[in-house]
Amino acid sequence: EGIQRITLDNQNPTKLIRIPLRQGLVARAATSAGGFARIKLSSKPNLAPQKPVSSNGLQITRSYFRILSSGKREALGQPKTGDLVEVQLEVSMPRDGTRYLVVDDPLPSIFEAVNTDFASQAGRLKSKKDWSVSHQEFRDDRVLFFMNYLPRSGSYTLSYQARVTSAGSALAPPAKVEAMYEPEFFALSASRRFVTPNPLKTANR
Repeated sequence: EGIQRITLDNQNPTKLIRIPLRQGLVARAATSAGGFARIKLSSKPNLAPQKPVSSNGLQITRSYFRILSSGKREALGQPKTGDLVEVQLEVSMPRDGTRYLVVDDPLPSIFEAVNTDFASQAGRLKSKKDWSVSHQEFRDDRVLFFMNYLPRSGSYTLSYQARVTSAGSALAPPAKVEAMYEPEFFALSASRRFVTPNPLKTANR
């Protein structure tokens, strides 16, 4: 807002100005000599909640649980900084003989996946059937599981642990399951927003 005066010369022939977009914004430029101006507008829409997507009968559902000090679990409502969380990914596979399936679960920015180098903290595949995880990756922003061959249909649950590391508001984008060489065979879970209270502000109340 207001007036900005800019001096251009041989040493500084250009100037970049960033102006936040707002409703009713009007920008006028005047110069005592010839000049050129280039205007670039960019904006990002508000993120709308993502609903589950299923294709060809494939489905994925994601659930979050708080792990209590007793080892028991409870459904995760509002997380708190320091909480240990179990993330469960339930995949419903409608067919036999699927090859090269990947499950990609993006983490909200206030979560950090627990290091799987320790066997007691590793991601697990819970099933009475003969699925097996061929490879798993715990990255800063997501957790991935790869299955080379899935001989049977059925419902299976992958799980891993994460730690709530900071306060704030963050979106967990949808988890995705996909046959790597059949991009039309995929499914998305719902997205979820988490709001973690600031412990310092809570303590001062």
